[in-house]
Amino acid sequence: MKNHQAHDGVNVSVDVSEQPHNNEPAITNELGYKYHRERITTEDNLINHRLTWLLVPQAVLYGFCATTFAKGTIGPFELLLVALVACLGIVTCALGWFSIMAAAAAITLIQQQYRYYWPCPDPKLPFLSAPGNLDAQGMRAAKWLPLCFIVAWLLLVLLGILVHLATQKASNSGV
Repeated sequence: MKNHQAHDGVNVSVDVSEQPHNNEPAITNELGYKYHRERITTEDNLINHRLTWLLVPQAVLYGFCATTFAKGTIGPFELLLVALVACLGIVTCALGWFSIMAAAAAITLIQQQYRYYWPCPDPKLPFLSAPGNLDAQGMRAAKWLPLCFIVAWLLLVLLGILVHLATQKASNSGV
């Protein structure tokens, strides 16, 4: 078992104790490259699908809240609905974030496995994934977008509370 630190600071481990390792792998460098590249492509596609699955419900839930706020006043029932919708939005964001992070960790493991078996890959082959820090930079949106939505949901609940308090104050003052 070897422990490695991924480019995003997540500790991952690769268990290679059950797999034979010698100077001459059972498959060629080109076949190994194709196999690992296909696995990375699969994980990239999973991140894309998971991000889409995250964004569609967010749009619907934000639409509900926008309709509620468009009335201009928020009573206790509407505030409760906004809070419940926000909780649902936060839960879907958290689940989306965890699943996206799992796919990103899988990509890191695949890259480490490839480098373990082929520490000096054929220079005629393209990079397995983006070179250097470009791969991590490309993942930033997928990794940070769910967290940004969580912050937006919390701010939306705060806005709902403030509008509700303003509505109560206006109704108590007789305006």
